[in-house]
Amino acid sequence: MSALKPIRGNSLRPRPVLMKTRLATIHGPAHLSSQAGTDLLESGQLISRTALEAYQSRDYEVCDALLARYEAQCPLPMELLTLRGQSLIAQGRLDEAIEALEIAHANSHDPQVNYHLAYAHEQLGCHEQAVVLIDDETLRDVPEAIILKMRALHRLGRLDESIELGMRSQAHVTHGKDVCGLLANVLIDAGRCGEARRFVERAHETADGCTAGGLLALDALDRRLALTLFRRALSLDPQSSRARLGEGLCLLGFENHAAAALCFDHAATLLDRHAGAWVVAAWVHLLNLDIAQARARFERGCHVDRGFAEAHGGLALVCLYEGNIDEAGVHAEQSIRLSRDCLSGTLALSLLFFLAGDFSAAQQARQSIACHPLGRDGLSIAKGLARRAMRHTSPS
Repeated sequence: MSALKPIRGNSLRPRPVLMKTRLATIHGPAHLSSQAGTDLLESGQLISRTALEAYQSRDYEVCDALLARYEAQCPLPMELLTLRGQSLIAQGRLDEAIEALEIAHANSHDPQVNYHLAYAHEQLGCHEQAVVLIDDETLRDVPEAIILKMRALHRLGRLDESIELGMRSQAHVTHGKDVCGLLANVLIDAGRCGEARRFVERAHETADGCTAGGLLALDALDRRLALTLFRRALSLDPQSSRARLGEGLCLLGFENHAAAALCFDHAATLLDRHAGAWVVAAWVHLLNLDIAQARARFERGCHVDRGFAEAHGGLALVCLYEGNIDEAGVHAEQSIRLSRDCLSGTLALSLLFFLAGDFSAAQQARQSIACHPLGRDGLSIAKGLARRAMRHTSPS
């Protein structure tokens, strides 16, 4: 999943004079008098200003050092605690960011603090906390919070609430197109494709809008248009896991398994904690007869979610390819215990029965698979799982 972007303010590089001043504030310049250096160190206002400029220039280590210098003299005020949180978020140090922002949040109900704290929780997958933190005041004062709350609600499966917020916010002066693009994706996942088309037209310049358009084209079996739209989305946001999954689905439809495997691997890496994405990647490697890569990804899916039946069913099939009959039986039985509708587990059991000479049980298992609706375009297990992963992946 691509990272949501925290508010940064201006990101212009500092002028050389400011850089020299900033470094002087930390270390003490050789060309200044001792008294002047002392004055600089004691000037909280100067440290605050230069720390902000360091953050805006993405010089996060300098920003952190300046804030530490300030804190050595007196406690950080709320605005600098918020700045510390932003700097830590930008560095991916989310737990530390939450610690700093919680202190600011406890002492002030500031919408900016709410937004950044919600952002850090959302990046850690704590979607419920993000939803709670983004109240009406934060939505009003921090426009970026609209998208953040819609995504969090989407990831929680609260599609109606995400749609309602999107409908209320679609005409936003600055973020209207972004809201429409995200709204189109949520509507698609809610099965409201007709409504989604209207918002796709208004968001065709955004990554989410292109992704939603790609999903609609894929649903209409126009894989070439879908692939074009997914790739346009990726040109706008290379970290979009949803667009990458869509690209993989298109390539899978063209039976380009090697290229599809790369796409699904990339999407799984972006999503990381999404077991379904790892299992889809594993299936594509299995279709490409790369058994070792398939095993590694099925195992990753099991590690992420030990209760995901298709991960165990896939491992059972890998074991059969490897000739590990006993291990295959263990995983196949576990997959069926977790879900009687597990396609890969049922297929593995069918093969195990056949190998054991129980042709009646094997036939019964095969009939169970045959009765499972796989879609009007001959959707395979891998494609079915990929579609399922798409539905459970919020636009990013």
